[in-house]
Amino acid sequence: QLFEQFVRLAFDRHAFPELLQALKECGLVAGWSVQALLQECTGEERRAEFQQVESVAASERVELTAGCHAAFVAAAADAAAAARCVEEAKARQLCGQEVLRAAASAALRFCDAPLAALVAEGLDAAGTVSQELAAAALGLCAP
Repeated sequence: QLFEQFVRLAFDRHAFPELLQALKECGLVAGWSVQALLQECTGEERRAEFQQVESVAASERVELTAGCHAAFVAAAADAAAAARCVEEAKARQLCGQEVLRAAASAALRFCDAPLAALVAEGLDAAGTVSQELAAAALGLCAP
């Protein structure tokens, strides 16, 4: 939580590029830090920063967390891109409730039945689900 506040402060002070560079120099580009950065880079106004974090994570060969995959699903430009992100999370055995919530939200946003089906498949595999995920899944069934 402290790191997330630090990231917000960097945005407030227009120092995000410096923060990202410092993380690289200090060897702190890791799954947990990438996840926190991606979660703060939501929305179109921070699309460039999201892409910078994604690029740095790839160049540093960071082992992504489920939260990173959820952020990729949430940031997807279309249903096909969101589905690819879900499939990648599944392939890495990281398609848990966080990714499924993001996928359910994307399926609603794009009105996409195949993406909703991926969520349903994930629910079958997940076993017990949180109230949030159950509500998101029910939202997919609403007319």
